[in-house]
Amino acid sequence: MVRPRYWVDTSEVLDRIKREEGNAKAIPKWLMGWRDITNATNERTVIVSVLPIAAVNHKLPLLNFPEKSSTVLLCCFYGNLNAIVLDYVARQKIGGTDLTYHYLKQFPVLLPNAYSQNDIEFIVPRVLELTYTAIDLIPFAEDLWDSGDQKMRRLFMKQRHGEKAATFEEFSAFDSAHLPEGVKLQDVLPPFLFDSEQRSSLRAALDARYARLYGLSRDDLRYILDPADPMGEDYPSETFRVLKEKEIAEYGEYRTQQLILEAWDGEGV
Repeated sequence: MVRPRYWVDTSEVLDRIKREEGNAKAIPKWLMGWRDITNATNERTVIVSVLPIAAVNHKLPLLNFPEKSSTVLLCCFYGNLNAIVLDYVARQKIGGTDLTYHYLKQFPVLLPNAYSQNDIEFIVPRVLELTYTAIDLIPFAEDLWDSGDQKMRRLFMKQRHGEKAATFEEFSAFDSAHLPEGVKLQDVLPPFLFDSEQRSSLRAALDARYARLYGLSRDDLRYILDPADPMGEDYPSETFRVLKEKEIAEYGEYRTQQLILEAWDGEGV
């Protein structure tokens, strides 16, 4: 887990959350916020993260959700904010280096009813793997586990354990607080390993799925990734130039573009 450089007493953090929420029972198990400092020429303009309960300043604004919000649907919202399609739109709007509230409120975020059950079952286990990579996010995993039904929990275990998932299937009937004696959720669903190659594939799969949810065509997606691809090298526009140049220097190819288009063309997307 990440070790912070600066520390604030837990009681101070919880007291502030209580004042913001206006309800002591509404204290969340985790937080979601976005990086305020950004630029339309960065690799990504919108960077949203789930984080443990911690002190943050005004450069990491937090999102507040109704107490009874489904964590499963919040994962779809979270994935949406980090999707490359939404990032493309953000680049058209942001004129400085601050991603402030009035920008965020203009972004074309998908409504909950935009997702089919198939979409949810595709998106949420992948978002879990990309997010739940450290022990301080166990509360997030517990919250998501309790928000899901037995089928969703089995999908989580399949995402984590692969072919060995059936070994843990019996636990899918239990909430995180009522597992058999001596068993904790991290025994059934430990944090995922941070694998850069796997994470790139997961993000590409999600980017392709969100592109479809927005109703884009393959050519639309090609334009968003790199206008020179469908329009020709002399086309006077660019989108993710910094990302493209960095990946060409590191991998010899624009890997994000390749992975997303492969995911678009692949089965199950």
